[in-house]
Amino acid sequence: MTHYPAIKNILRSLFSVEVGLEDATANAMLVQALNDPVYRKIIEGELIELSADYTLSWIELLDNDEYAVYAADDEAEAKKYFKSLIWYQVFGSV
Repeated sequence: MTHYPAIKNILRSLFSVEVGLEDATANAMLVQALNDPVYRKIIEGELIELSADYTLSWIELLDNDEYAVYAADDEAEAKKYFKSLIWYQVFGSV
């Protein structure tokens, strides 16, 4: 799996259960971070790469040895959760 450091940083620092932020707080912090055009461009690029990565495990992206965001039962559920968490904040619901 390609690394996607900015995406993983968002997951680890905002949405990880170990961090314990309320959903509204984590989402507000993500929106604030995305207001920086340079950072937003990095996130957009990683999201586009990630969406084309057929070797990616969505389950592992959300729940691994470094952080735990969501324990999905299957890849489709993990992908749907990830999109609701980050993708739609960046690109909208399209």
